[in-house]
Amino acid sequence: MSFADLPMELFRPILAEAMLIRGLQRALRLRLVNSVFSNEVLGLLPELRMLDSNQEYTRTIGEMGTLYLKRRLLSKQPSLSPRLDNIRRIASRFALEDDGDADNQDSYVNYISVLSSLVTRQGPCRMRDLFVLNVYAKEPSFDYDLLTAAAYTHRLTLVQELSEQEENTELEYGIVRVDFYDRFGTMGTPYAAAALSGNLSIIDHLLHKAEQHGRGPETIRWLLFEFASKIGAPRTVEHLWDAKWMAGLQSENLSVWKLFHDALSTPDLETFEFLMQIKASTPHPTLTKARLAFLAWHAARNGWEEMLVRLLALGAPVDYTDAWIYRAGALLHAACTSGTAAILRHILQHPVTLAGNEIGRSAQCGYFGSVKILIEHGANVNYRATQVGVEIKRLCGDRLAGLPPAPVVSAVLLEHEGLFRCLVQHGALLTGEIGGFLVKEAKARGLESMLALLAEYGVDIA
Repeated sequence: MSFADLPMELFRPILAEAMLIRGLQRALRLRLVNSVFSNEVLGLLPELRMLDSNQEYTRTIGEMGTLYLKRRLLSKQPSLSPRLDNIRRIASRFALEDDGDADNQDSYVNYISVLSSLVTRQGPCRMRDLFVLNVYAKEPSFDYDLLTAAAYTHRLTLVQELSEQEENTELEYGIVRVDFYDRFGTMGTPYAAAALSGNLSIIDHLLHKAEQHGRGPETIRWLLFEFASKIGAPRTVEHLWDAKWMAGLQSENLSVWKLFHDALSTPDLETFEFLMQIKASTPHPTLTKARLAFLAWHAARNGWEEMLVRLLALGAPVDYTDAWIYRAGALLHAACTSGTAAILRHILQHPVTLAGNEIGRSAQCGYFGSVKILIEHGANVNYRATQVGVEIKRLCGDRLAGLPPAPVVSAVLLEHEGLFRCLVQHGALLTGEIGGFLVKEAKARGLESMLALLAEYGVDIA
């Protein structure tokens, strides 16, 4: 009988103990075993509160973060934090408004799910700061959070009521300036929430109230325009475009041009073409090589395949090194660390020179598909593993130089058996100093499965 065959009442406590011992990063790798492990790991994370102190921004955790927040909010813990208690209160209020029954559990759960998604889509703060209020942060305003939730869930009447309060239209640093998360509410700003919902009536009303309250409506409109472009909302972008902005583009206003060029970084082809039509009637109707290179880099980094293909068709260079904002090999680096194999293939269809570290970067991120593509294009599987007298710290990667570890080192540290076998199959060395280092690291980190794998390939693990 295998571990997975145990009765669930035995399986779950043992798995929970293993997760606590392994720590968050290695606990998440247990999802790779099979679907049962994956489901149970995701279910145990909130029970064990393993993300409560996580320092990642919520927007980077994705669906796992949404599920985690939902289950933490639905837990029987009476109070979680001022921020999360606001979400509970709002969900209860909306459920009551919809059904006239505050005890309607289905409606309440639905709103908890919707608002958890809003937190992870806007990503205004780090996960830990949802659970423990930052000492430098303002106490979250319930009315501000309620207004944001109302904007997201299409409650125009409630938005109209709450936006009468001047402080609720405040936006000190901008919609996408997430580094200043402590100045925003739990779920971000009502402006961004309205853009995410696509409700143009609510957007117009909020901008009108911002103007009435003297809250910099023009700046907010520009920032909202840029935000809508970045989330790929073409209808909202076209609605927000103000013809009077054209004067700034025609008069070489650098601030206006910067905002406009920032908006070009979008995942949506329709939005991009709309903006390019506007640009066509300005003194600078086409994109420079430097701008194309930067937009291509941004598309590759974010996994926007269709946009990258369009930019390459417009002449975006794959090996651009001539701009102060752009370093050599940046596009390939972005493709290797985004995890989107299709994007890497598109780039490698063009004449481009591998610097050598690309395979190291993909392996460091655990992107097996990208590693295989790079091997097909002649990447050296022994990158950084064949220097004479190589030092241990160089095998681990040179942080000061920004260099990744040797690919086989990453495979062992990530406990990625498939990646390890692929690298060895294509000639990765396991002898000499690197073999000794792999054994030492596997022992130090308790990677029993990798020690067994090293022994299988003839490495002395004694």
